[in-house]
Amino acid sequence: MVVYIHKCLKGLWPGYRWDLLDHQDVLVFSLGWGKDLKLLANVYSDDQHTAICLLYKQTMDWPNLFMGGDFNC
Repeated sequence: MVVYIHKCLKGLWPGYRWDLLDHQDVLVFSLGWGKDLKLLANVYSDDQHTAICLLYKQTMDWPNLFMGGDFNC
């Protein structure tokens, strides 16, 4: 899975956040700093809905998470 972040966003300190969720079908990254930190997730879910179930269990307490991708559901 790949995420492209345009160089105009480099001031928002983009970062790959494997420390929050390390899964082959979910890529979590952050933009911003301090209280203005936003989490974004690129998601692919297989025919067993593995990533969707994982996200439901682990990310319900992440208020600043935005998701997109091929959820395959």
